[in-house]
Amino acid sequence: MKLPPKYLFILILFFSAFFPHRNALTQVVPDDTLGQENSTVNSIDELNDRIEGGAIRDRNLFHSFQELNV
Repeated sequence: MKLPPKYLFILILFFSAFFPHRNALTQVVPDDTLGQENSTVNSIDELNDRIEGGAIRDRNLFHSFQELNV
């Protein structure tokens, strides 16, 4: 039985609205493969980090990480 797209959208909307969202904790370790355009990770507090820098190409922003643990 295949659901029509309309009903599938309503089902997804229902689940996203009524079930709590959980945050994910991550650990980010930047690398230096982008040279002068490398990303830097600055800790704001125990649970928040700000990722700055990166390589801009046209309208895209690229980051490179040695490790990204979720």
